[in-house]
Amino acid sequence: MKTVRMFSCLVLCCLALTACEREQAFDASSLSAYQKSLRDITPKLSAQDQRKLEIALVTLTFGNAADTNGPQFANPESLAVVASLTGIPNPQTYFDKLRSRINGRSAAGVIRLASSELEAQISQAESQLAGVEKSLAPVVIDHPRYYWTGGGRVRGRPTIEFSVYNGSKNAISRIYVRGVLTTHDRPTPWAKSIIIHSFERELQPGEQVPVTISVSGINSWTDIRLARLYDADFTLKVINIENTNGQKLVPLNLDALEVMRQKRDALRAS
Repeated sequence: MKTVRMFSCLVLCCLALTACEREQAFDASSLSAYQKSLRDITPKLSAQDQRKLEIALVTLTFGNAADTNGPQFANPESLAVVASLTGIPNPQTYFDKLRSRINGRSAAGVIRLASSELEAQISQAESQLAGVEKSLAPVVIDHPRYYWTGGGRVRGRPTIEFSVYNGSKNAISRIYVRGVLTTHDRPTPWAKSIIIHSFERELQPGEQVPVTISVSGINSWTDIRLARLYDADFTLKVINIENTNGQKLVPLNLDALEVMRQKRDALRAS
């Protein structure tokens, strides 16, 4: 009998500990309740998990259009504000889209939901892209280079170079390529994004031209640390072309797809 009582006590203690450790769930019964839940939950998370939660909430609220949540995703301060639905017009309208999706879910549950939906959407988009790879294959990128001009006390400027051969049957006015810069000692790329180049004169079938792009602005390619990289691997892949009528071969919104990939990678990070 004594053994049974001890076992019962152990079970009760385990249940109590489980209850204490259970993650707090979002209360989305109202906008104010949601904002209070977010304020209560966020301090209990690591800095990385806080960012994951913010990305997940913005994704579930605004979708994946590059022109809506792309800027917020890039700016941590804006991301936190948008995730809390403060300082934005018509917050109740956006909250109504979000409430049923997160009510009763923990932070980890919200992150898993957003990650799962992103993965499904990316897979669908990439399957569509795979169907047109044969059409893009005749357009060939050769000799890609990424380097910095200047030296010494001069900061310099990053430059991207490559050549393009148009093996298709149509003239090309613009090309879209995915650029990735990596080193063997780093698991994640130093820089990656879609690079768009418009030809001054349409690239005719059978022509090959050199391309030089001087990168400016604030972006992953202008990170000053990249000026000191040694033995970096720079790759370019054609992901879309545009004819002289402004018609893209791939009708997908590739900028939005890139944003989705970035968010997926952020949500997967450990």
